[in-house]
Amino acid sequence: MTDHILDREEFSRPTCLVAFDLDHTLFKGNSTACLGRYLYHKKVFTLPQIATCIGYYLMHKWCGLSLHTLHTSLFNKFLRGFSADLLAEYIDDFLRIAFATMPYPPAMERFDEAKKRGHHTLLLSNSPDFIVAAIAGYLGCSGYYASKYTVDDNGRLDKLEYLVEGKDKARFLLECAEELGISMQETTAYSDSILDLPFLNQAGRAVAVTPDRALKRIALQNRWEII
Repeated sequence: MTDHILDREEFSRPTCLVAFDLDHTLFKGNSTACLGRYLYHKKVFTLPQIATCIGYYLMHKWCGLSLHTLHTSLFNKFLRGFSADLLAEYIDDFLRIAFATMPYPPAMERFDEAKKRGHHTLLLSNSPDFIVAAIAGYLGCSGYYASKYTVDDNGRLDKLEYLVEGKDKARFLLECAEELGISMQETTAYSDSILDLPFLNQAGRAVAVTPDRALKRIALQNRWEII
């Protein structure tokens, strides 16, 4: 877990723990898709490649393609063998542009308030770690947890090491709270998706952010806040 801590001094003095999903929660859209569009405009990706990405996403959304297959298929087709250093440069430039429009204001207000109160903020996402880590650093999060991609000896992206799902976010939240000595009652989780239900159930307080239909139904049943 300590590999994902960005601010060790701050993280050692906890009060409350506040954890945010990224895509469609703290950000309005999908961070990976937005990066893909940016790389298309930079002529790194072609229009047919973008169409292929959209096709895979629609198969995941409507045809039962698993999240793991979605990640591995897109990675193997478009990013495997790509220079990690060059990608990091693109991501830095992408974020300077993206932060003008991508944050979802109601959720970002909660994030900023948590930081002002001295709470510890986590960014938990199934998006690739090379995106999430950069966003977490840009925001000044205390830590992050994201799907891990390895880099080979030549500094090129190699393979998916593990995928972060709702149950993994729940486990990471619990581990962080225990390490920090924080009661689970003092934790808050924000997410948009029913796939994150284990994560939301783990927290002392759950907040549904622009929830999908299934999560909205459960949020209403449980009287969770919806923003």
